[in-house]
Amino acid sequence: MRKISLLFIAVWILLVGCSNNDMNIYKGRDLKIAVIGAIPEVREENITFEKITLEDLQHNTDNRY
Repeated sequence: MRKISLLFIAVWILLVGCSNNDMNIYKGRDLKIAVIGAIPEVREENITFEKITLEDLQHNTDNRY
């Protein structure tokens, strides 16, 4: 009985924690984000992504990223 109760509580916590899908749109200053890999799709218009390689990041000396 105790295992079932613990399982029920764990499942309930997971469901409650994952049910908050109300994400706010970023409205701050413009952002430019360097990305290694695929560029994600976002709803915000003031976020731009620049695709770079891992070598670009390792050899960066001007603190651009």
